[in-house]
Formats: sequence, structure tokens, C-alpha cells
Amino acid sequence: MLLLEELDTEFGNIKIMCSKRDGTYSYYQEACFHSQINAEGVSTCGYVHVMYSIIKQAQARQVLMIGCAGGTLATMLHELGCNVTVVDINPHAFTLAKRYFRMPEAVKCVVEDGVEYLLKTSQRYDAIAIDAFDSDGTVPEQFTSGDFFKVVREVLDPLGVVAINVMVAHALDMLADRIAQT
Repeated sequence: MLLLEELDTEFGNIKIMCSKRDGTYSYYQEACFHSQINAEGVSTCGYVHVMYSIIKQAQARQVLMIGCAGGTLATMLHELGCNVTVVDINPHAFTLAKRYFRMPEAVKCVVEDGVEYLLKTSQRYDAIAIDAFDSDGTVPEQFTSGDFFKVVREVLDPLGVVAINVMVAHALDMLADRIAQT
């Protein structure tokens, strides 16, 4: 793997790597793997394709994403014809997503805390994708609470969908179940 770029940001160290073997580009923040595209620019992350499928099946056109990393989901949704707004607290994520992961300029990028954005936006969305993690790889608690989902309900179209990327520690970890129940 070749190190293409390394940034120390207030939200953690970010490394962009390229495989000499197959040309894939990978995005790491601290020790956590966040995003990858192959040499053709297609995401190699299964969870991205699952979130994409959920949003596509809902026929969403106005999509809000909280969390960027490589921006591969935003790119795929833009190519589908969606109007995509991505909110990320780290401005470097947008720069790297455009530089290495082919995120189009047409994707609206907002540097802000996701909850703060939800509280003040007047925009309504057909789909909201939450793909945000702390530097240790955990979903921030602010994105799992009942209060958070009340705010989401205000911004989400009544027939809209929410897709959340949740990593669990092991097969008995109930985090995803608790979020779904909330």
C-alpha cells in the first residue's frame, strides 16, 4: 500500500492509501477503515451498497447524508439522479472525497455537526443516511437517542427512509437492535 496523503486533524489522523496491486483507494481515520473504491471508482464496501439499495428502493430524490469519509455513497446517489447534501464536522473529509474518491462538485457539502444542521434546516428529505463515527469507530451517542430521531422525523418526508451504518462489536452486541427500537 502506498500512502498518498496523511492529515492530522482535530478529529483524528486521516490516511489515504492506494494499493499497488489493484489500484484501490482506501480512507482510514485513526485505526478505523471508512471507505474504499476500486480502480473504476466503484465502492468496494458492502454497507455502502446496502444503504444505496435502501435509498434507491424508496425512490428518494432529496437525500441528506450525515458523515462523508470518502463520499462514495454520495457519489453513487448523485449518479442515480438524487440531490445529495452531505454534512460532516470535518472539512478535510470533503477535500479528500473530491481529490481521491471522485465525489462530484454537484454534491452539496456542509461543514457542521449533523444534529445542529438538522435542528436549523428547513429542507425536507426523502432519505437520511447516517454514516458517522467517532475516531474510535463507535457511532456517536447523539445519533442514537430518542431526541435525535424526533428531530429526524421533523426533517424527513412522512414516507421517507433512514439508513444508518452501525458496526457491532460481536454477534451478541445489541447496539443495532437498540437503535432500531428507538
